[in-house]
Amino acid sequence: MIEIQELTFKYSGAKKNALENITLTVEKGDFVGIIGESGAGKTTFCSCINGLIPHHYKGDFYGSVKIAGNDTFDVNPGKLALTVGSVFQDVESHLVSFFVEDEILFGLENFGVPKDQIESRITEALQALEIEELRHR
Repeated sequence: MIEIQELTFKYSGAKKNALENITLTVEKGDFVGIIGESGAGKTTFCSCINGLIPHHYKGDFYGSVKIAGNDTFDVNPGKLALTVGSVFQDVESHLVSFFVEDEILFGLENFGVPKDQIESRITEALQALEIEELRHR
């Protein structure tokens, strides 16, 4: 699902690489955590996977990052978001609503899910996560 080959990245104007020669394959069903000291390149690495690098953050990019067979250079981050997403350290900055149901609704609306499918998709998401009782919290 995620194939990274010899990924090296240096931000424009930086003196040294933020990432250097990373090769990694993540298969469907794998669970991966990314840990390290502050400044180790965790956010940069995630930005390469979700397409923010190279589309929003510029610099010297070498190697390749493919998500479900799609090269991140060829697919914009909006399209990649249908397959891969990131939640960064400040989880509260990702929340847009006070209620769980509205949080799920926000994502569905952003992806253009037809209105007649929204109710069932919210219910399916709550059931899949086994959090039906949190719907109105």
